[in-house]
Amino acid sequence: MEISKLEKIRKNNLDELAYKKIKELILTGVLKPGEQIVQSQLAEVLGISRTPLRDALIQLEKEYLIKTENGKAYVRELSKEELIIVFEIRAVLEGLIGRYFAENPDIEWLTEIESKYKEAFKSGDVQEYRKVDIEFHSGLAEKVGIPILREVTNNFWILSICLSKGLLRKPEETIDEHIKIINALKERNTRESERLLVEHINSTVKKLREEEGEV
Repeated sequence: MEISKLEKIRKNNLDELAYKKIKELILTGVLKPGEQIVQSQLAEVLGISRTPLRDALIQLEKEYLIKTENGKAYVRELSKEELIIVFEIRAVLEGLIGRYFAENPDIEWLTEIESKYKEAFKSGDVQEYRKVDIEFHSGLAEKVGIPILREVTNNFWILSICLSKGLLRKPEETIDEHIKIINALKERNTRESERLLVEHINSTVKKLREEEGEV
């Protein structure tokens, strides 16, 4: 676990700050699925006591991001079947996000994301491409302006991205899909945006099922 260079938390509301930091570590893959969270080490590196750290872990367990066994905390690792279900739910929710976002799209942001996708793909930097992918899908939910849809979608999006082992499909498989989605959003084509997002995520579901020999 590469956490030795993390900045110490020095602000108030330590529970919330610890929660956000650990969630970020899971999201970025610093804390990996199945990895034990050594509480004493993490508390020392972040510069906090065990109490706010423990409270943060309790919250993350409620969100299904970690699990505890015999007093030890681990990043939750979903089974293939669980991951498929999460992606299926995510497909429906993100389709709705796309439809509503397309009604009043942030064109400047979409153009920036499109450029980042193309640059990351051209460079061949898979990790950078993954970062852009996270920024795009999370950004859609953040910008749509419907709190209940944003919160529910983010929960399942985080599970599917954080608990999977990197990108489940290669950039060359998804770059055209992302560009088509962005173009549909820019054009305010609500139905096409919804269809493309559902199709995009269901392609990952299909791949997961193929790996299990279900298709």
